[in-house]
Amino acid sequence: MKQRLLTSIICLLSVWCAMHGQVNPKPGYIVGQLNDTIYGTIDFRTTARNAHVCVFKAAADSVFKEYTPQDIYAYRFTDDGKYYVSRQVNISGMPERLFLECLIGGIVNLYYYATDYSSYYFLEDEEGEMYIADIPNDYFRGLEQDPEAKRRILRPIVKAFRKSPATLQKLWEIPIRKQELCELTKAYHNEVCSTGEQCIQYEYDKDEQAVNLTWMFSAGAFFGTLGLDSGADNYHTVDDMTGAVVPMLSVGLDLAFPRLDPSLSLQAVLSGGYLHMNRKGKMYYDVAPKPDVKVDMALLDVALGPAYRFELRGKRWKPGIKAGVMGSSLLGIDYTTSDGSPITSLDGYKDSYHLIVGFYAGAMLEYQLGKGSLTLDVTYKNREVNFIRLNGVEVILGYRF
Repeated sequence: MKQRLLTSIICLLSVWCAMHGQVNPKPGYIVGQLNDTIYGTIDFRTTARNAHVCVFKAAADSVFKEYTPQDIYAYRFTDDGKYYVSRQVNISGMPERLFLECLIGGIVNLYYYATDYSSYYFLEDEEGEMYIADIPNDYFRGLEQDPEAKRRILRPIVKAFRKSPATLQKLWEIPIRKQELCELTKAYHNEVCSTGEQCIQYEYDKDEQAVNLTWMFSAGAFFGTLGLDSGADNYHTVDDMTGAVVPMLSVGLDLAFPRLDPSLSLQAVLSGGYLHMNRKGKMYYDVAPKPDVKVDMALLDVALGPAYRFELRGKRWKPGIKAGVMGSSLLGIDYTTSDGSPITSLDGYKDSYHLIVGFYAGAMLEYQLGKGSLTLDVTYKNREVNFIRLNGVEVILGYRF
């Protein structure tokens, strides 16, 4: 009796664990219907299970929750890059919404779905038209050498590659397997795409770098206010020296982390410019006029901080935000005053090197062009040390490749 009871308890526990246990939890994120991204843990199950439900636990939660293709737009595993997107498709004439594994994103998107009986490849063209290749499992058990069987499978997807005769010819020559179809879809994109936009392979290659590095070159101007205080008295305070315009050139590196988040990057930028300003004298406490002041100096900035770009589905535009810390140096300082009096706040920097630590925050807009992107950055920069202040807004136009 006791043995029978123990066996029953073990069976019940096994059933409960099979129903509720997380078999293979992996790091990942889900994308909601409003394009909101939530990071956490996803239970990786079988291919068929992944197509119907995403079992997800947010980083701040303690329990897993099931999401269907009607609930969220997509989900992705960050350890290997597998990416599933909610799509409405027809399987054997029956409409159904599934999570399709997205293999390639480009001029033609390539998706994959499998059942116990067939493997399906979906090709979605620029107009959103979906073409389906239904490959019965029996095909790989002796029918691969049958030309008629191959034509019957491939005929429904021929139109997806209609803009490239070379791709169509290659389609009939390659084996109907995942790797070969991925390579063919990428080759088609590279041949047909006229904008230079890169094709995306979502599942990571084991040899693929975890960090992507791109160069940034830009030019623009800094618009701000220069404040110079004497420290001893206010005779040479130049807090009204507004209208500083500094032509700026910059070069930088953008380090992206596609396995962590394709929208997140770390930017390191070196920029420099030359400042020339004049201030007409005015009365000092209605007793004596302040002197006319002319200031010339070179400005060198080194900035480091994160940037985040927001993906707009189907758009080449990418808005973004950025912030970070910066170090500035004032070089080649030269000034004159109409009465020959010194400006002590500048004298301390004329013959020695000083680093001014500050911060920056701004917005950016990128437009995909060719293999790179045109960029427009609007950034507020704050520099202040002792009796020198140089704050304002920098507007630059650049190219990232």
